[in-house]
Amino acid sequence: RFFENAVYLAFPSYDLAPRKAFQVLASQAVAKHIIDQPSEDLLDSARELQKAVEAGHLLAYSAEPAVEQALAGTRLSGELPRTSRPFVEAVVNNTSGTKLDYYLGRTVTYTRTSCSSSEVSVTVALHNYAPDHGLPDSVLGRAPGIRPEPIAGEEGLLLSVFGTQGASITTATIDGRRAFVETGSEKGHPVVSVPLNIKPGQQIAVTFHFDDPSATGPLIVADQPTIREERTTARGAVSCPLTGASRVSGSRAYSTP
Repeated sequence: RFFENAVYLAFPSYDLAPRKAFQVLASQAVAKHIIDQPSEDLLDSARELQKAVEAGHLLAYSAEPAVEQALAGTRLSGELPRTSRPFVEAVVNNTSGTKLDYYLGRTVTYTRTSCSSSEVSVTVALHNYAPDHGLPDSVLGRAPGIRPEPIAGEEGLLLSVFGTQGASITTATIDGRRAFVETGSEKGHPVVSVPLNIKPGQQIAVTFHFDDPSATGPLIVADQPTIREERTTARGAVSCPLTGASRVSGSRAYSTP
């Protein structure tokens, strides 16, 4: 809560230097506390750090090739897993320059009709809990000179859904209305993206329909770490038997229903 929200409320000015200097000092203080703590506390700290890694909240990258190679294949790297098993992940990126991600809630509902090649639907419901007043302009993204002036509390997002290897998108809707999407791929997974603007207090439901190949094992759900815990519901044929083509490689934290 402190680094994601409170610090921006404490430094509301668009003069970024004081806030960034404070964040550096605060981060250094946290690191020093962990390094210098008594040895009897190290085990408790290690357990908490392990929880953070397993949940995807703690990631690491190194510009040193040897160190980065050592990180690859661990959950610290945050890599998207390579797998032919049924797969889903919803990822949200801020496109509006605001600090409103702290107020975003979301749920994901995955439905598969059968273990053979079949239709899959993924519905992502996003709720903007940001207030429409009382937040500093730096949180709202209302920098001097920006035109048109953003609506207070409105957040601009790019919602992307990663699907199963070999799947193809058929349709997408926003609150039941046909939506235009951008498509791509990453490590064999199809990626479908749609831009959104969500006003304060508003909820938007985006549904993606895929044609999926035959399942090679149980569904894999990868969650993007967020402040508000994401709720994922899996329905239908989500516990299909493993086949010889169901190996998972990569290091992202993931779960099965």
